[in-house]
Amino acid sequence: MIYILTDPTYTDSVWCRNFLDSLIDQLRKNRMTFGEVFDCVPADAEAVFIIASNYNWTRKTIKRLNSSGIFPILISNNTEHLPGCVYSSVSSDIYGSIKQLLSQIGDKPAAVYGVNTNSLSDISKVDLLFSYSEDKTDKLRLFCYDGSLENCFADFEENGGDIEAVICTSDLAAVSLVRNLRQKSPDRLDSLTIYSLTGGTLSRYYSPYIKSLNIDYSPFGKAAIHLYKMIQKHKYISGVSLKVSWNTADTSAVTSPIEIDRTWEGGDFNRDEEIREMMAIEKLLDCADDTDRSIIRGLLAQKTLAELTCECFLTENALKYRIKKILAVSDFADRQDLVDTLKKYVHSAEEL
Repeated sequence: MIYILTDPTYTDSVWCRNFLDSLIDQLRKNRMTFGEVFDCVPADAEAVFIIASNYNWTRKTIKRLNSSGIFPILISNNTEHLPGCVYSSVSSDIYGSIKQLLSQIGDKPAAVYGVNTNSLSDISKVDLLFSYSEDKTDKLRLFCYDGSLENCFADFEENGGDIEAVICTSDLAAVSLVRNLRQKSPDRLDSLTIYSLTGGTLSRYYSPYIKSLNIDYSPFGKAAIHLYKMIQKHKYISGVSLKVSWNTADTSAVTSPIEIDRTWEGGDFNRDEEIREMMAIEKLLDCADDTDRSIIRGLLAQKTLAELTCECFLTENALKYRIKKILAVSDFADRQDLVDTLKKYVHSAEEL
């Protein structure tokens, strides 16, 4: 049996869902028996796939699996190997993109914004940026996320007055930066070049200000299954880059289930209210079809249910079901919560 574990700090994000959907799609196409687990990996585990972002949780979980003879496959945006862990991985190849990005920035004073020091992805991105910056490291400054994007912007506002280019580690950090600059320092938007290292749906509404590097998630599942089959066929293969091990790993069967620690150290990226709002909108826009968008535009325009049934060619029950589904998928409390939050980030209904 194949099992899938997801990082508890990452599970509710659009990024995790995209990785998970890609993996599940390939498992089904290959007719492999699998299940998602959360607190315990059963003793019959043939293989374990981990989708994760939090550095401490991921390292602790892999070491716990290793101690029971399981060498998992990690799917993440991390490019660095986790010390003391034996595993294989599928991650984004962002080397070329970062080199090209830094060449565009040139000698401009630059900053890396929204760095979450508990994130595997952010840690590896920063390492790559500094390694490619070479003698320009004194011009590349960090503005870290400590659980509050508001605090991150306050630091930038106080200490980033000479910055001309900002590299945001995520789309949400980029959107937050643009919104704060609009409100507090609108003139700076004309002089700043803002890049995002992960593209998303919400940032499209800020496209004049944000240049995003988009990730195609569909190949991740294919790569993970290819890697799994290779490891199953060739037991001497291990490691991040399919390295040949000095000694064949002991792959004897696990005799008891492995308890997984669902707690983690460090700040939770999703506890920040601003992050929660943007992630809810990201989920909403990511899964909404044309009918859903028509309904959302109508809600923003304060139209009645009777008006929406006519405009969307739906019965009242079908309309109510659609609205309920929209709220459930995006984690909004109710229609008013959806409307109030959307108005903060999307400036007119016609943009949707």
